[in-house]
Amino acid sequence: MSDPTISICCAYRRAGMRVCVLDTEGAGGKTAQEFAGMVGQSGGATLCDLYCVWGAGQFAALVDDGRVPPKALRLTGCPRYDYCAQPWLNALPSTSVAPGFVLVNTNFPVVNPRFSSGADGEKRSMLQAGFTVEFADAYIRDARIALDGVIAMLGQLLDRFPEQRFVLRPHPFENVDVYKSLTVKPNFLLRQEGTSIQWLKHCALLLHLNCSTAVEAVMLGREAISMAWLDTPALSVPAPTQVSWHATSVDELAAMLEQTFADGRPRPDKQVVMRRNQIISDVYHSIDGHCADRVADALVQYDGGGTAKLETASPSLRGRAVHWSRQLLGYRNAGWLRRWISDSSVEKRRIAKQFTLPDVNATLVRLTAVTPQATGVGASQHVATSIDGIKRSSGTAIRIARIDHRSGPP
Repeated sequence: MSDPTISICCAYRRAGMRVCVLDTEGAGGKTAQEFAGMVGQSGGATLCDLYCVWGAGQFAALVDDGRVPPKALRLTGCPRYDYCAQPWLNALPSTSVAPGFVLVNTNFPVVNPRFSSGADGEKRSMLQAGFTVEFADAYIRDARIALDGVIAMLGQLLDRFPEQRFVLRPHPFENVDVYKSLTVKPNFLLRQEGTSIQWLKHCALLLHLNCSTAVEAVMLGREAISMAWLDTPALSVPAPTQVSWHATSVDELAAMLEQTFADGRPRPDKQVVMRRNQIISDVYHSIDGHCADRVADALVQYDGGGTAKLETASPSLRGRAVHWSRQLLGYRNAGWLRRWISDSSVEKRRIAKQFTLPDVNATLVRLTAVTPQATGVGASQHVATSIDGIKRSSGTAIRIARIDHRSGPP
């Protein structure tokens, strides 16, 4: 957890509210043990009343680490990956590119950041997360070399396969400008919108380097090829590497692509399939379309018992200033003040994660279409019903509820 998140959780606990955590960003660290260590040293582990864990390996590592209360842990998987199974797979929207393209996913936000001024700021974040200076320096050095290598590789492949479309989808926190020189090639497309699962569903093949989307590709029945000649110990991430085919040079990668285009995708044998299934279980639990159900059940079955209040350290001076500015100015005015005085990169990152009411309703329509037996729900703008509520309202909050067909949407 980040420091602001920990401060918010402390405020919830002081107010007698419980804290339930569902990780939606991904699994940090190279291994389950490293992930558990990062969670444990974040400072927020002891604040959790309920922690929904992605995979069996992570669950076991968190139990062994012991800093998240064992009774708070529930093995659920991540609801995001329900989209890899039916019927939710059919609810994914189409992409802006017709199916059959080679998808290239890059993962270089540390050396090619979208929301910060450069690698120095990203290095500070790595150190705050517990990585050593030596590792951070090695990672940044190797990532820069790998980024240049990917761009050079794409230049060669685009010329070698002029009839094949290649779509590059950088990490959401990457700056796309470094790749724009490739857009002069007629068979190259640069995209950053949508979800990774959405793009993987419509691709013919994935090219990557230590990107977790390789595991997502396998979940969707797509094959992934790792640009292994660019890999180093600092960059290597076990799970994506272990589920992928490995190309040891640009020429070998080109030969693998030629074979794929001629004979179809590579076909893993039984041993490879078993290894992949074990990795999915360790990191993502079960891709059965029921992760959201397990999270909902964990929340319904949760029994806190007793009071939720927790004696925590008093809020920082900054935390108290934020609290009282919201009390005095209201949420909207306090938000305007925050935007005026804060780092612009922080605000850009915040805005990039925003979604709108039409976005939510479009998603609900797609979900309802694949589960017609489900009770319909709809989204509407939340409207405060009191003076105090209006003051606290952001004006952008969205309410999701069952549709009352007698009175229209909620």
